[in-house]
Amino acid sequence: GSAVSVSAQDIPGNTTKNGVINVPTPQEIAQKETQQMTKNLNLTADQQKKIEAINLKYADQRMVTRLDLTAEGVKNLTDDQKAQLKADVQKSIAAQEAEFKTVLTDKQYQTYLKNKDAAKAKMGARFGQQ
Repeated sequence: GSAVSVSAQDIPGNTTKNGVINVPTPQEIAQKETQQMTKNLNLTADQQKKIEAINLKYADQRMVTRLDLTAEGVKNLTDDQKAQLKADVQKSIAAQEAEFKTVLTDKQYQTYLKNKDAAKAKMGARFGQQ
């Protein structure tokens, strides 16, 4: 496939003018996340490889979840299913971060958490999270 330049707000999947959802591949998401982390945390080449492998593993998992849940699918979920989905995503993120922790230095990990909180605050409005 041809490479499309993707900005951070294009992830996860964003509707184009003609209503087609443009969803980056797990590889693209993993690369994007790794580039971001490399820039923010000054990762070594070795850390980069490990972080990208972790990002890819979890991007793959989340892609499967996301494909099961088109926008239409989410509307039809019961509150219990939504709660379960949110719990699964949070579990996945916690597991991913536990793996990051084994690769990053303490200082890098603290910076990662700080950046994540800042990003979450910014994205919160967008995804309607408090």
